[in-house]
Amino acid sequence: MLLSTLRRSLVSCKPRYSSYSTSVKSNYGPLSPLISIKDAGSIGVKAVAATELPASTKLSVFGDPVPGPTMYTVCCGEDHHSNPIMGTQYISHACRDTNTRVEIDEVAQTATFVLKSSVAEGEDFTFNYNSTEYTMSSPFHCQCSACIAEGKSRWVAGFSEMDPEDRAELLASGDVSTYVLHKASADGLLRTNAEEGSIDSPSQSRNRPRSSSKSSLSGVVSLKGSRQRKISS
Repeated sequence: MLLSTLRRSLVSCKPRYSSYSTSVKSNYGPLSPLISIKDAGSIGVKAVAATELPASTKLSVFGDPVPGPTMYTVCCGEDHHSNPIMGTQYISHACRDTNTRVEIDEVAQTATFVLKSSVAEGEDFTFNYNSTEYTMSSPFHCQCSACIAEGKSRWVAGFSEMDPEDRAELLASGDVSTYVLHKASADGLLRTNAEEGSIDSPSQSRNRPRSSSKSSLSGVVSLKGSRQRKISS
């Protein structure tokens, strides 16, 4: 799979940005003015910030649903897959310290890439593909900076295939979609609340203290097997 969100405090004098109303032409199709496409060498291309952006910036609403999963789609619900558009299809996977998350409105059946933290101009956009995919149609061995620093090459194949420790850390981030949470609960991968008999919602999970073992790595690089598209030779 070749695919290739600032910090929590907003600076009040900075405007909020949205990519919905305009786009720019490029060799990679219409792009959000917030996104640039950067050569990533032999592994293709990746999406980076075209300018400095504050947290909570919405990068792009997804396109229309498609019949089934592909190497670019994001799962928004049972049998509901949508295509990232306007350059967001090149956002890289990272196992830790991601700056982007996917916010899914299951009622409206829409999804949006939203920045979790501020990003500098030229910084890679990253999110954890396991947060939206229970199983992946195109799994890959990860080479993000966290994996490199730990001397690992994690197998990224969806939430259901994650190592229990990595799964617990991702859950604590609050980034896991409701659909994935319920699939995992049904398969016995989550511990339910003994009193309420339900799992935490993404917002509840996001408000829980993060694990002290969370890596402080930054500058995640694009990787082989991420949602990047090969550059034509």
